[in-house]
Amino acid sequence: MNDNRIKLFDLMKEDNETAWSSLFEKEKISDALFNYLFKNVNKFCYKQIHQIRKGIELNLNEQQLLVLAQPQLKTFQMIQIRLGFERGLSIEQIELLANNKFKWNQMQIVRKALESGLTEDQVKLFATTDFNANQMKQIYYCFKNNLSNEQIKVLANPVFNFSQMNHIRLAFEQGLTTEQVELLANPEFDVNQMTYIRMGLEYGLDISQVSTYAKTELSWEEMSQLLLKLKEA
Repeated sequence: MNDNRIKLFDLMKEDNETAWSSLFEKEKISDALFNYLFKNVNKFCYKQIHQIRKGIELNLNEQQLLVLAQPQLKTFQMIQIRLGFERGLSIEQIELLANNKFKWNQMQIVRKALESGLTEDQVKLFATTDFNANQMKQIYYCFKNNLSNEQIKVLANPVFNFSQMNHIRLAFEQGLTTEQVELLANPEFDVNQMTYIRMGLEYGLDISQVSTYAKTELSWEEMSQLLLKLKEA
């Protein structure tokens, strides 16, 4: 254990205002903020306090520190919030990711999206507990790859798992129209079925031809055989 960590543990054990003054570097923060931290200190674990101290060392302002210093946030969640402030995100942007119901990797996707230049309105489309981190990532990739809002709305639906979202996104990126993509954008299709529907459309078959085998009751093996026959016709 390094010296700084030993010192921190020793200060936490003392449980008095003098120790906490040193712990939270009282001279760097307002009395109101110090009193808040002192009052709630027993609600924080060592790792959380370490993140608060890092925020103080980075000269985060009082409003930023209050967003960071929430006992209900886990350490890895605090890290994502601190990194957001450290990299220049505003309070309004941080509020999009500072949801204690998000897992840390969901926060990370939201943070990276904001840092990449996505607008708050764009991020709001996927910064919701309706989506897991992998689903969020697929929607983020849509914006990153310049898909239109109309296209993104086709896949930005929690009924699709991330693999299904990936196939829908790839279909748009390959130049298929919304009408064509809607043929495979059915949550009842597994990714193998989606693959053969997309292959038919990308091969140049029209919607009426692909519709003859784009049926949920057909297995991907059956779809594959029907696609082969249509290509040979």
